[in-house]
Amino acid sequence: MRRILATAALLMTLAACSDAAGNGIATAGGTGSETTTASPANEEKDGRKFAQCMRDNGVEMDDPDPNQPGRVEIRERKGERDKVRQAMEKCRKFLPTPSKEDLEKALEGMQEMAECMRANGVPEFPDPEPDGGGLRLDAGPGTGIDPDSPEFKAAEEKCREHLPERPGRFKDGDR
Repeated sequence: MRRILATAALLMTLAACSDAAGNGIATAGGTGSETTTASPANEEKDGRKFAQCMRDNGVEMDDPDPNQPGRVEIRERKGERDKVRQAMEKCRKFLPTPSKEDLEKALEGMQEMAECMRANGVPEFPDPEPDGGGLRLDAGPGTGIDPDSPEFKAAEEKCREHLPERPGRFKDGDR
């Protein structure tokens, strides 16, 4: 299973795979607070244009919830890593853009999360990339990171307080 955690614009991605077959859903939280309505001007703001672009490029993705501005969910099935990466390159320009302050706060929170994860039993957990490349984590056999391990789950629970206000959440996808 591959999971992706993306934060709009900064696009911090946490891609983790395990031995389990099936789909994963990752959610990404922005920091917007306004409620959007269905108008062309808001389609780009709330991520609908991004979601449509991803679907147009073969990635299973629902429209974002209008009650959670800036939050997107991406489903990546096993073996679709390259397809998702290619779609992200084409569609990244449509992601809702948080303010510079929100990006700095998100990066700071992700750095604290990484330090906390390492201090709590996941020594290979990487630092976020401050250039906007985000946080990429390949996990599974041979990487030293198993997101399904008790150590990872315990560290994640302990460290999630460091994530930005609307952190990504892992959810099991449809099987």
